[in-house]
Amino acid sequence: MDFAELYKPYVTKQTTSPADLVRWLEREGFSAPIIEAAMLKIQDELVSGKEFVGDERRSATWKLWTATRDIARTIQKEEPNAIIGALSWKYLSKWQKLKKVIFGEI
Repeated sequence: MDFAELYKPYVTKQTTSPADLVRWLEREGFSAPIIEAAMLKIQDELVSGKEFVGDERRSATWKLWTATRDIARTIQKEEPNAIIGALSWKYLSKWQKLKKVIFGEI
């Protein structure tokens, strides 16, 4: 299912499309790959039936946007660890790699 269709219940006068969400995340300092990954996670949640419900203080759109931002922050924090892990794997000997695989460290 397309993200634009999943976004329709969250359309307001100020936020008319998912492109507004992308622009906001870019202003928050996230790169395009991180935004894409966060939106894919939110899309999976929406497809699985999760709904963002507003209350008297915040709208449903605000909750959707902040959930997307929180996921993007999590991805951004995990990204350096993945890069470091990949680099360190490159410099391990065959025995060290085999040991990590056997003991389930990866």
